Amino acid sequence: MDVHTVLKNVGELSSRFAAERNERQQRRALVASDFAALRDAGFLLTGVPVEEGGVWQDLRRSARPVCDILRVLAHGDPSVALVCAMHPSVLAVWLTSPEVPPPFQEAWAAQRSEIFQTARDGAWWGTITSEPGSVWRYDQHEGDGAPCGQRRRVSDLRAEAVRERLWDHLVHDHHGSP
Repeated sequence: MDVHTVLKNVGELSSRFAAERNERQQRRALVASDFAALRDAGFLLTGVPVEEGGVWQDLRRSARPVCDILRVLAHGDPSVALVCAMHPSVLAVWLTSPEVPPPFQEAWAAQRSEIFQTARDGAWWGTITSEPGSVWRYDQHEGDGAPCGQRRRVSDLRAEAVRERLWDHLVHDHHGSP
């Protein structure tokens, strides 16, 4: 499936969603069938590179078509479009970084393939929570290595992530050399 087909399919869904606007505006929750229909329309392929069976080519050639897909979807249901925008955004680190320093390339390539396979298999990628001031409760999530019951604000987690990215950028040049 190519990006033009995904845009056409999402456009058809968006028209259906728009016809249901009154009912959709009364909703207070997302509906799984909307996301199943978007999966079937090929939307999840926006987070998969062409060489892995998706529609993403590179930032220069793919950002606008993905935004067009989201814009068309937003005409039918802006809430669903907002949620859908997270999928390619979260996968961007893998989409935009096909190459890493040689000692890590084999493991990185394997991880990328595994990640992209999940999207091809129908997995949606998104953030756990995104509202400033939201609290992430470690005691409700396994495998994070934090003491049970510890709470942190999302803004703290974001700041930590930014510091890590900044440190990585400052320590390594574009080829990963210190």
